[in-house]
Amino acid sequence: MRRILTALFLVLLAMPATAAPDPHAADVLAHAKAAMGGAAWDGIRFTRTKMHIETSGLKGPGTSFEDSRTGAFVDTYDLGGLKGASGFDGATVWEQDSSGQVAIQGADDQRQAAINEAYRRSHVFWYADRAPATIEYAGESPDGQRKLHVVRITPKGGRSFDMWIDGKTFLIDRITERNSRELRTTFFSDYRAVEGKQIPFASRQTNGETKFDTMTKVESVTFEADAPRTAFAPPPPPKRDFGIAGGAKTTTFAFKLSSNHIYLEVRLSGRPYEFVFDTGGLNVITPTVAHELGLTPQGAIQGSGSGEKSAEVGFTTVDRLEVGGAWLEKQTFAVISLEDLFADLAKVEGRPVSGIIGYEVVQAFHRRPRLRKLAHHARRH
Repeated sequence: MRRILTALFLVLLAMPATAAPDPHAADVLAHAKAAMGGAAWDGIRFTRTKMHIETSGLKGPGTSFEDSRTGAFVDTYDLGGLKGASGFDGATVWEQDSSGQVAIQGADDQRQAAINEAYRRSHVFWYADRAPATIEYAGESPDGQRKLHVVRITPKGGRSFDMWIDGKTFLIDRITERNSRELRTTFFSDYRAVEGKQIPFASRQTNGETKFDTMTKVESVTFEADAPRTAFAPPPPPKRDFGIAGGAKTTTFAFKLSSNHIYLEVRLSGRPYEFVFDTGGLNVITPTVAHELGLTPQGAIQGSGSGEKSAEVGFTTVDRLEVGGAWLEKQTFAVISLEDLFADLAKVEGRPVSGIIGYEVVQAFHRRPRLRKLAHHARRH
């Protein structure tokens, strides 16, 4: 999901700075600032953007609200079968999934991404006193008949990214940034003037597999003077959509342990299936299970397992998920052929896998009436 959210973030991010230790980079960025609106940006405090997003067969509205001085931000998207939000308040990186659950992100890759976002959103390319960074001129690159200047920027605490600036118009053409898995490129186009500032009203983000590209079209941009104190903080917990039968505080159920994998019975809308339980795993069902439940997956997002192989992932909503006496309602499930990503599991253990649950179930019950995975009737294979 982070791929989709990064595309949302970059629509207004690519605004360069004048101050840089490399004189050539400083000159290019100064020209870019003038082309983008110059002093019209100096007094901006908060920016709100509404947009339309399309990716992998999913489409819907998105929003972005950011502090142009500190870089704090919050972004939302609702693509039918997939919705959520993410943000950074200057200290905490967070994400909200389709069920409304919020997870604090602590991994280096996620924090570096947030720092880069904050750097771009606060326009430090123009205002070097807002945050430290290393800026250098990385040369010229031809693109057909055009010449592009490449400026390499590494914010303190973040990671390196390249800003490609059109040598004739001095508008931002693209940004390339490598995360822990891949190189992503975001192209900007359809620049329009909004209160004297040039804004890219269209963007396309790609990792090279074009069928998974994310297209974003801006619908409106407004500049605001104030924001609530909690505007960028993690949102409150969602309305309770889970529980344990009879109001109990615990539930007990059997599982099977095979090759260190936990198998248990899960009921989806009343129908029993054998699932793998993985505390780090998201809700997943196979296309066969989705068909049996009369569910139609939406979209075809790029998904990957522990290796380099990727597959198309759709999304659907299951009315009710039950494990023992525990239940959860209106749960979002990824729909994917597990053989595409986890072929070794079925090959080694010789048993079909109908789906995976884990993280989202545990997250729902975390610090609430505890879901105890006891195994008085466990059978080891």
